[in-house]
Amino acid sequence: NLTICQGKTIMLTATANSSVTYSWNPSVGLNTTTGDAVIASPANTTTYIVTGTDVNTSCADSATVAVNVSSVKIYAGNDTAICPGFTAHLSADVSGSTGNVSYSWTPQKKLNNDTIKNPSANPDSTTIYRVTAKNSDGCYGEDSVIVYVILAPECAIHIYNGITPNGDGNNDVWFIDGIQSFPDNKVLIFNRWGDKVWEGKNYDNRKIVWKGIYEEGKHLPDGTYYYVIDLFWNKKKKIYTGWIEVTQ
Repeated sequence: NLTICQGKTIMLTATANSSVTYSWNPSVGLNTTTGDAVIASPANTTTYIVTGTDVNTSCADSATVAVNVSSVKIYAGNDTAICPGFTAHLSADVSGSTGNVSYSWTPQKKLNNDTIKNPSANPDSTTIYRVTAKNSDGCYGEDSVIVYVILAPECAIHIYNGITPNGDGNNDVWFIDGIQSFPDNKVLIFNRWGDKVWEGKNYDNRKIVWKGIYEEGKHLPDGTYYYVIDLFWNKKKKIYTGWIEVTQ
């Protein structure tokens, strides 16, 4: 059996030990139905039968070959809009021959991971993200999605109430959506007794980000902690307070 990507072609060749004429069937997806070599480009998996007839004896014999058609279709999702500093959660849906699909998103900048199905994007300006999905047959599909970055009156920071810093790459750090719009900031974390366990200035979700640790780098025990976030802009100050659960 042979495999091609949808829309591609492949040459099929028959050989015999004597002078023969060839007939190929079915004709769908073939450039011709006669001759020892034909070019096949079926839309779907097709089994072809080639019959060779000896020009001297009229004896005939047949052989079959299956041409498997592999395809990957991908949908990058609906366009979306975020406030400056917020995160857009992208997700690609694939269909077709989806065995061992790999993903590649571009541009890579401002993505938490450019090789997974559902990366998080945190662009500073409106960005078109393109994703390519490639299967084990080497076939691929492409699509794109636009993340609009719009500064609207309702834009503010969004604070999540839990992290799981266990090293699995999911929710290992405390993302504060929108805080990049307020680079002059200070974040403090306290335990239940009011002891400060961590402090960060100019929190940006990248270089300055809380990972569920003490200031000296050791992991905190599971439990509920309390935050104070100070934002400074235009000679004004806004304070956010609340709790966050740490679960290893």
